[in-house]
Amino acid sequence: MNLTQESEKFFTSLEDKDTTMRLMLGRMPYHVLSAIEDQAKLIRKVKISCNESDEKIVATAMIIGYLLKGHLDRCELEENLKISTFD
Repeated sequence: MNLTQESEKFFTSLEDKDTTMRLMLGRMPYHVLSAIEDQAKLIRKVKISCNESDEKIVATAMIIGYLLKGHLDRCELEENLKISTFD
């Protein structure tokens, strides 16, 4: 599998807002999306006060999202392992 091509294909699919919304709602609970929106508002305030470039702000937001996904996956795994351990 060529990860670069797969990444480009994925990002191209996100150009369609319906696809993006379907993916977001399918992969994240609504309350998590709401927390992400709150974080986006904070990032916007930082951009205004620090006068950072759009590229840096978008890259930062994407990295934060990637870190959040990993954190949530770990939390879910820990929760599932505790349930499995005590069953």
